[in-house]
Amino acid sequence: MKAALLICTFNRPEYLKQCLESLNHADLSKLSEILIIDDASTDQETLQLIRNSGYEAIISFENKGIKHSLLTGYSLLFGKGNDLVINLDSDAIVRRDFVNRLIEVYKPGYLLTGFHCITKNTDGSDRHKILRTEKDHYFKQSVGGINLVTDNFTYRNAILPSLLEEGNWDHNSCIRSAGAMCLKESVIQHIGFESSMNHIEQPDVADDFYHLSLPQVTLLGIDNQPERLERARLLCTKWIKFGNIVTLNPDIHSKEAYSEFLIKQGYKHVKASHCLIFQHDGIVHNWQAWDNSWLQYDYIGAPWHYQDGMAVGNGGFSLRSKRLMKIVATDSHIQILHPEDHHICRTYRPYLEQKHGIKFAPLEVAERFSYEGYLQPDKVLLDQFGVHGSMPRTTAAQSIPTPVRHFTPQSYVFNQFRGLGDILFLIPLCRALLREGNSVIWPIASDFMNIAKHFPDIDFRDMDTIQLPYDNQNVMDTQYGKLLPYRFAAELMHRGPDKWMVSKYEIYGRDYHEWRELSWQRNLKKEQELITLVGAVSKFTLINRDFADPKFGLKADIPNKKGKVIEMRVIPGYSLIDWCGVIERASEIHTVNTAINYLIELMNIKAIVYMYKRGVSGEKGFEHTRELWTNKCWRFVE
Repeated sequence: MKAALLICTFNRPEYLKQCLESLNHADLSKLSEILIIDDASTDQETLQLIRNSGYEAIISFENKGIKHSLLTGYSLLFGKGNDLVINLDSDAIVRRDFVNRLIEVYKPGYLLTGFHCITKNTDGSDRHKILRTEKDHYFKQSVGGINLVTDNFTYRNAILPSLLEEGNWDHNSCIRSAGAMCLKESVIQHIGFESSMNHIEQPDVADDFYHLSLPQVTLLGIDNQPERLERARLLCTKWIKFGNIVTLNPDIHSKEAYSEFLIKQGYKHVKASHCLIFQHDGIVHNWQAWDNSWLQYDYIGAPWHYQDGMAVGNGGFSLRSKRLMKIVATDSHIQILHPEDHHICRTYRPYLEQKHGIKFAPLEVAERFSYEGYLQPDKVLLDQFGVHGSMPRTTAAQSIPTPVRHFTPQSYVFNQFRGLGDILFLIPLCRALLREGNSVIWPIASDFMNIAKHFPDIDFRDMDTIQLPYDNQNVMDTQYGKLLPYRFAAELMHRGPDKWMVSKYEIYGRDYHEWRELSWQRNLKKEQELITLVGAVSKFTLINRDFADPKFGLKADIPNKKGKVIEMRVIPGYSLIDWCGVIERASEIHTVNTAINYLIELMNIKAIVYMYKRGVSGEKGFEHTRELWTNKCWRFVE
């Protein structure tokens, strides 16, 4: 079945941003396409969000209202042969599995929504009355238009005529369709409360919405102090719906007693295939990090400091299969019980693997699963799913459904001294930290110091004048501030070349699209001098073979060009950015994949730009930057 997603929007960037962020974390594999219809937004942030989304978009020149946007979108998507169209308001967020659930439940000839609103009208009457209850859905008299799934037949007979007449199109569509199906468990949530303030009635809301549903997992906590366990439970369940939740408060007053109780009694309370153990100091940190592939393992816990191949891992926040829990409770060979995680993961690990085929998660998986602060003072809290023990966090951040920013000192040092493209890419992130009141020192290679004049707000320093452990891959305190290892972001996140650049933002919970806010001060006098010096006064082809490092330069042959050719080169007294005037005048540009491209992407370039691969080991093509380039000027030479 071919399905498409239709998003209609008009201004309201604060909602659209959350909507798009939730889509970024959703499984969209069953969609053939995503289309945004913008109703002539005047807000520049909204338009920028649409441009950066990566989705096909139509931006209207005249504001004609939501009905016209829907008519345009439905007509296009059904015209392309889609069997189903799922519409989504831009002031809504989605659960990861929303597409899969909607397609699973949909029945031809009906309307379906993934938004189960139980909000009542001000007079106490049901807003969306339930007519009957089925196994996995309700059948309602009406549903809101925040999300509807329809096939072409139902669209033409119920939605289309409602869009062409006066009145509420969603209500009239439900009347024509004699009602609508509604998932019992919401996979869509309405967040546009402010946009509903002018309505007499209260805005629609789904009380049963969670960002993540884990029916295969029992959440289990054991503590003789119920108050602190309850606080931890609330943090774990803020955005996740578990298969079931069990909190036990036995009369235990020692760690030894806890270990024995968990091993001997814990499995009896697990109804699902897996169990997530939490404690008052072991909680969910970042729900977005969850990976369903973790369910293939019998045990995952944050890595300890051991270097002998058995570092996985901490039990205070751990994922275990019920099978493992039952084995350790009933196998007479397992006699030593405290500390229970140490003996399961170290003393008895070889036995459990050989005798019972128990699968412990690899180290790299455990590092993404959770953070353990005990005896690991240099350990860095990134975007792991969970945390346990001593850690640099604030529990208040758990109420925020987006990645948490973890470093809060007032002084930072950027460890990204080479790679001019990398430096340009990170400048908006540096400015964001400065706007928040922090101070930033940025040591860079002396060859690059000539760009400092273009960024007077940034404290660039010649790295030769500052002695720092530049090869250190951990966050560490220095006399200048906290050293942030942006150079090693991809390695620290265990990512490959395709994430070299975006990891520099995502390692600390930033959106890499922020890089597009890059701006610089131009020296028009120097640019004109350079134009005259290289002879860029008439039609010419500009070629940039290597600029910074010849060994990574352009190796491919460039077709013979008729007319004048100007080769970019390092000219004393002029910076890369001083070449902007020459770049703007070129009739055609050929360049290796390097720093100049960050400027070209954001400039108003009229020429066609041919981009060639670098000669860097490990790179197959443009994978480390491909998602950054959206300018229509690019032609990629594979």
